[in-house]
This record gives sequence, C-alpha cells and structure tokens, in this order.
Amino acid sequence: MILDEPTSGVDIRTRHEVLHLLADLHDDGVSIVLTTHDLNGLAAHLPRLVCINKEIIADGSPLDVLTSEVLERTYGAPMEVLQHEGMPVVLDHGGTDVARRLGGLQ
Repeated sequence: MILDEPTSGVDIRTRHEVLHLLADLHDDGVSIVLTTHDLNGLAAHLPRLVCINKEIIADGSPLDVLTSEVLERTYGAPMEVLQHEGMPVVLDHGGTDVARRLGGLQ
C-alpha cells in the first residue's frame, strides 16, 4: 500500500485511528510505504523511516533516523530532537525564530 501524507489535515483523534489501522494492516502482513512531514505525530511511531533529500540521507528506526543532524540535512533547517518516554520529539527552531521576529514570543 502506498500513501501520500495520510494524516495531513486531520485532527488528533483521526490521526490516532489512522495509526491503529496502519498498525493492524502491518500486523496482517501488508507492506506500507507512506510520505509524511508529521515528524512527531506520525513518523516517530513508525517501525522504519527513510529520510530523502535528492538522495537517501538516513534509513532505520525512528531513534536512529530522527536526529538533529539527519533532519538538518533532510530539511535544510536546524532542528532539535529530545527524548520523551523513549520516543523522539522534534523541535523546529526555525518556527520559533519567525514567531519571535513577528512579536509572538517574548
């Protein structure tokens, strides 16, 4: 099964339902390939990630792939990756800088 941004534009509850459906399909032996920019809500929960920017940057588990170095090479912007309960959490510092410049954060 090939999916393009399957959780784009959906609420959190629906995203969880999609994740459970994909997990059930995976457990039933269905191969799933999907694209996503949702690093925290979706990518961190997948068994395997491949980051691509004109070439394969990294391939492996979320803990191996979701690193500051890999994400900066993939997206071309600085990001910080924290660990919370064994899961990577990605912080986009570019958005913080823009919010400060626009007066949204003090």
